[in-house]
Amino acid sequence: MTTKRRFFTDEFKREAVALLESSGRPLEHVAKDLGIQPSMLRTWRRRVSGPGGAGAAPH
Repeated sequence: MTTKRRFFTDEFKREAVALLESSGRPLEHVAKDLGIQPSMLRTWRRRVSGPGGAGAAPH
């Protein structure tokens, strides 16, 4: 059985990171609530708060 790769918009990624930062909850809990892997959320957070600053769009 093959699985299709899921696509997330930049808006979803930014909102997921904003939720993580504003909730004060562990990354693993936020990721589970969103139905994504913790590693994905961790990567998005790193890209948003990385060299481009808070305004950078995650890819």
